[in-house]
Amino acid sequence: MERGKPGEEWDLQHELELSAFRGGLFSKIRLFRGDIDLIIERGRDEFRNKVKFPFDVVSLDYSGGLFYPDSAGRMTRLRAIANLINRQSRGRANFVLLISCNLDSVNHGEIRRTIDDIRTALARYGEAGDSVIAAYLQHPREEARLKLYVPYFVNQESAKNHYNCETEHVIFYEGNKKTPMMAFRFGLRFDPSTESLKFPRERLSQIINSPFVEIRDGKLSNTTLGLPKLRPPQPGGAGE
Repeated sequence: MERGKPGEEWDLQHELELSAFRGGLFSKIRLFRGDIDLIIERGRDEFRNKVKFPFDVVSLDYSGGLFYPDSAGRMTRLRAIANLINRQSRGRANFVLLISCNLDSVNHGEIRRTIDDIRTALARYGEAGDSVIAAYLQHPREEARLKLYVPYFVNQESAKNHYNCETEHVIFYEGNKKTPMMAFRFGLRFDPSTESLKFPRERLSQIINSPFVEIRDGKLSNTTLGLPKLRPPQPGGAGE
């Protein structure tokens, strides 16, 4: 899907098709023209070409960040992810969801509200849960909070649409011009055994305790960025 620059939309769209032709891939692709979020929401592009859901793999690459607002101030990219999961569920399809983004336009109010929801969900951990959440909120790097926010958001939307979600380790790295980037990877498996999954099956402790993967100079390494792990509740506690 290619939007192109305003007034020159055809230019980048043509270059995309030309690159596919040169690479011997032209017969294997289909180009949709327009904004990817609107295409997902409407199910068709600006030329009314219909998108045939479901897909086996969906990759969303968001420059400008996940929280980039439209002219009305709405976070259309988050809504597009929710719409995508819903459309995929109509086909009862298992799929892989890949999301990459930079750290622009981070909506701190939205993130804090969601992390407060996570804190509430961890209430059974008592002080242990509070201290972990405080460490994420106070961490100097935005990556720490997005590591919680994005998997939690995808898990919640998945559960609403009858999916079990498995989150792979979150990746952070430097993109072009040393732009901080993050990559999220999810496996969504449709669960036909129940009409609705009231709560995600992936435990919050799994998301919290999972390390980051840092890519630096082409090398991968695991890191916690100094963040604490969520320890099991003391004997007598109910647990998560």
